[in-house]
Amino acid sequence: MGDKQQPTFDFSKLNFDLSGGGGFNFQGALQGIQAQLGGLVGADSGYFDSLPKVVQRRVRALRNLDREYEKIEEEFEKELKELELKYHKERFTPLFLKRTDIVTGKVEPTDEEAKEESDDEEGDEPKIQEIKEEGEEKKVKEEEKEETEEEKNIVGVPEFWLTALKHHEMLDSAINEKDEEALKYLTDITHDPVEEEQGSFTLKFHFKENPFFTNDVLTKTYHLEGDEGDEVVCESVDSTAVAWKEGKDLTAGTKGFGPEGSFFHFFAPPTVKEGKAASSKIVSMMEFDFELAISIKEEVIKHAVHWFTGDATVDGVEGEEEDDEEGFGGEGEEDDDDEEDDGEYVPPEGGENKSECKQQ
Repeated sequence: MGDKQQPTFDFSKLNFDLSGGGGFNFQGALQGIQAQLGGLVGADSGYFDSLPKVVQRRVRALRNLDREYEKIEEEFEKELKELELKYHKERFTPLFLKRTDIVTGKVEPTDEEAKEESDDEEGDEPKIQEIKEEGEEKKVKEEEKEETEEEKNIVGVPEFWLTALKHHEMLDSAINEKDEEALKYLTDITHDPVEEEQGSFTLKFHFKENPFFTNDVLTKTYHLEGDEGDEVVCESVDSTAVAWKEGKDLTAGTKGFGPEGSFFHFFAPPTVKEGKAASSKIVSMMEFDFELAISIKEEVIKHAVHWFTGDATVDGVEGEEEDDEEGFGGEGEEDDDDEEDDGEYVPPEGGENKSECKQQ
């Protein structure tokens, strides 16, 4: 059946030096384990050689089928990515642009566009109870007429995106009252895939002229690694620095998100000094930051109108947003963990903010 030498794990090569009173040499043992495990990766178990020749021949055919499957799978993933980009550009984006035009008041929807979807369906929407008394009916019509007169000067859908964000439990926890004043000027939130990077994406927050900062658009890009179905890892984050007007910096003197922080720390992600390992606190900050981004991309942007009206929920799960804590994320956040060799938070110094974002 073959005298092929099988790889073995030699414990004698590990550095368990206990001499000199130095104790267990953990680093040496770890390096020895890693070196030997590296040699075992991809090694033949020997089972194939133990099989009868006729079975080996069939197994080789099965291996060739498996290789063919991998080629087809690679083609599928390539075409799927191209299809996703096609639909994003040609199908979804035009709808989102139309939504923006209505929200900002650039266009007025037609009667056909504004009709109730359930006009011809029963049970989808509650019917208005008929007012039988003529006096009450007349009073209601007069009130509706007066209300219409007051609404003539309303442009688009006021505070659409602020309301949508606040109806999302996790995102609402990151916004304080001062943030709301600035977010009232938010006209759109969009996302674009990074075409050359599988899974990577950019969030764009569009603002009209406001008294808080000069940016028209605040962007944040998440660079991811990992294919669909595999573990996705957030490798790094690039973010636009907010160009605050004098005396209007909502993040000044604050840390993290929420009542004691500011949502705008989202645009100053935590970073780790080169050569340092991130502490558990920094990791938690990065994880919360990434959760916010995914919620905005996958939930709020896609179905913004339902978050605006308050009838949207996180798919199939309740309470998952409860992991957010005050002090997560943001410029100026200090890593006060006492763990030795933990990464230290480094506040970005203007320009484009960059952050490592290891998401396991």
